[in-house]
Amino acid sequence: MKIKQLQYLLEIVRHDLVISDAAAALHTSQPGVSKEVRMLEEELGVVIFARNRSRLISVTTAGKRVLALAERILADAHKLRSVAVEDQESGGPLRVATTHTQGLYVLPKIIKTYLDTHRNVRLRLRQGTPAQIWQLLAAGEADIAISSGPKERVPEVAMFECGRLPRIVLTPPKHPLLLLSRITLKDIASFPLITYDEEFIGRSKVQSAFAAHGLAPDIVLSATDSDVIKAYVKLGLGVAIIAKAAFDSRRDRGLRAIEASHLFPPNSVYLGVRHEFPLPEYGLEFVDLVAPQLRNQVLRAGMSRGAAGSVR
Repeated sequence: MKIKQLQYLLEIVRHDLVISDAAAALHTSQPGVSKEVRMLEEELGVVIFARNRSRLISVTTAGKRVLALAERILADAHKLRSVAVEDQESGGPLRVATTHTQGLYVLPKIIKTYLDTHRNVRLRLRQGTPAQIWQLLAAGEADIAISSGPKERVPEVAMFECGRLPRIVLTPPKHPLLLLSRITLKDIASFPLITYDEEFIGRSKVQSAFAAHGLAPDIVLSATDSDVIKAYVKLGLGVAIIAKAAFDSRRDRGLRAIEASHLFPPNSVYLGVRHEFPLPEYGLEFVDLVAPQLRNQVLRAGMSRGAAGSVR
């Protein structure tokens, strides 16, 4: 029995028993996956998948028990591989690359909770644009990335959606848009616009929304930092479209927020790790606070060989 055979089983189940999809995610061939599964079934003396000719149609009762054990074996294997990077099993360095919005508005409570219970961890935050963040991770200069996605896939990185950020429109007090009961794209386009830099996928989604209605807003200023954007809105240079999470009515008293979820799709946020670089247990515990549903996927990514980035 081989570790990779167990990985193949779990990947097949994740892809609804479609071996070709599982093989693509594993960056190997479909015949190779099928052969390894057959070999494992023969070695164990059980049928894991019921078949209709060469097509898998369901997981057998015995197969369900095998899969449950495979999850446990892979989790234990991960712990063995991470021993080398553990610091007395409970702490060590943890480098998290993220955006200004995440670092200032989303992560502080999570990080405080984490550090309160992980006294031996030395956490380092690295801020940047999405492109910079994913390159830091790919280059091994970060252990975890939390950001909107890059414009192009990064081969060394596995990415998993961990949240969504709805958008708002920011204006100074007493702005004409505040008099409207429900703003439209045309209403916004009649004023100078301030928004995120072109490196952010959210910027292209905003422009696409306007373009779909034949509108071309006058973008007078763009920046990578939501607080910089807010400063120029306060100066009256235009209205802004930013992530809702970046607005705090108590801190941003010189601004007003208008709901814009009906105009722009929310921006997806991803948590990323490197293929074949398992996180230590204390790193996985950070993931648990950010997105507990991702632990098993992050475990598998740390043990898998990636030839192309995977976005979930």
